Amino acid sequence: MSSVPPALTEAARTLWNYHRLGQPLRPAHVVVGLGSYDLRVADHCAALWQQGLAPLIVFSGARGNWTAGLEGTEAAWFGARAAELGVPPGALVLEERSTNLGENVARLRETLERLDAPRGRLILVTKPNTERRALATAERVWPEAQWAVTSPDTRLEGPYAAGRGFADLVDEMVGDLERILRYPGLGYQTPQVVPEDVLEAFELLKREGFTQHLIKG
Repeated sequence: MSSVPPALTEAARTLWNYHRLGQPLRPAHVVVGLGSYDLRVADHCAALWQQGLAPLIVFSGARGNWTAGLEGTEAAWFGARAAELGVPPGALVLEERSTNLGENVARLRETLERLDAPRGRLILVTKPNTERRALATAERVWPEAQWAVTSPDTRLEGPYAAGRGFADLVDEMVGDLERILRYPGLGYQTPQVVPEDVLEAFELLKREGFTQHLIKG
């Protein structure tokens, strides 16, 4: 990041701080690990289980654009990592069909209902830059549940997940903000207040070419 112009760094930090919610956590029925390219999400889920915040972890995710090279699914990859960290098989459930956040939540609900598992309070675990959009999606798709969201304690400055870098992270944050702006009107998420400085940072980063994660079409 040392070679990134200060104005772009500041704009990226504005989006980073907006996407992260930093919610307090309390005991829940289920920890939900949203599949992605970042294995630190699985580590954080295992840590929450070890802290006694929930007796069950559900990992949700098939494969996406950034995980097409996996031999199995994101859920299976995360589950194997949690097992390595000491989470027993009886505390792990895999949901391996979902390909987007809406499906993650809908199929999570189906899975827990099929298992007849307690499901009133749930902790979503995702990447820091996806906290707000994940929570907005969960509140729209499954409004009866009580949700909290958390993420690994990572930094804008890195280190980044394997194969990713600063530009990739900024592309993702810009694309996620576009979805926060557009998806409520499509019924995919609850509306979010977006402050003016966040909108200004969003427009600046788009002008500077951080457009790879924008909605196509």
